[in-house]
Amino acid sequence: MKAGKNDFDISSCDAAFDAVLYGRELPSDSLFQLSACFMAGYRPERLLLLLNHTDVGVVSDGAFVLSELGAGARPFLEQAERLLSHPDSQVRRYAIDTITSCASPEDGSCVARMLELLCDPSELVQNGVINFLVRKDFATLTAAEPHLQNSKNSNSHKMGLKMLSLSAKIPDDKLSQLLGSTDAVLVGYGKAIKKRQSKR
Repeated sequence: MKAGKNDFDISSCDAAFDAVLYGRELPSDSLFQLSACFMAGYRPERLLLLLNHTDVGVVSDGAFVLSELGAGARPFLEQAERLLSHPDSQVRRYAIDTITSCASPEDGSCVARMLELLCDPSELVQNGVINFLVRKDFATLTAAEPHLQNSKNSNSHKMGLKMLSLSAKIPDDKLSQLLGSTDAVLVGYGKAIKKRQSKR
């Protein structure tokens, strides 16, 4: 469903929203349809209802919808940051994908919170942060540094971000040291550097 601003069928959007909120069996494209509705200007307060619901399945569906909005998710960045600490790993990953799509150098605190998830027990979440490190510009990445100073992993982040900025010049032996480290943060940066090098 492709829609322009304010070009959508309210009744279809209401039906898709109700299906998600009330746990009805969803057609395969319902979440994509609901994403298109919000992109077209559908009631944003309804997305907040999903993201703040008590049912983890509803929150997960809402977080998925949010992650599909791209730069249009920016008004919900605070909600995405909050979901970084959600107990469900899939919700955390959707939150990371949302932040990846719309974070800017103005969002250093949010980015710092997300970088801390390089130590997350879920590989799904770790890979989301690594994808962020590969895709984002260095102005956005380095905006996190002042907010990581009190982190127990501050030195690792400082080293990792510096090496990431020099990723094209990191020799294979140094990269192997990072990837073989016992420090999960440095391993994450090493994986991001390897991916950046492979894109050259």
